[in-house]
Amino acid sequence: RIGLYSILYTVPATFVIGIYFYELRYRAAWEENPLCNDCLNLSHSSSIIQPNFTIYMAKYFFLLIVGITTGLW
Repeated sequence: RIGLYSILYTVPATFVIGIYFYELRYRAAWEENPLCNDCLNLSHSSSIIQPNFTIYMAKYFFLLIVGITTGLW
């Protein structure tokens, strides 16, 4: 039982840690975009980097899975 619990805990927790590294890597670029003074037309600029909504939803899903498995144990 402890082996099954450890798998159900570590796999989602590993995904959450990976998503934290993703946030750390791109946070500076995300914070600079609203302050872009050199951009002429922000709506048509392809150089704007924005956070991926799916990745953030996956982060919260995996955080909930970690909490649920811990609570069930």
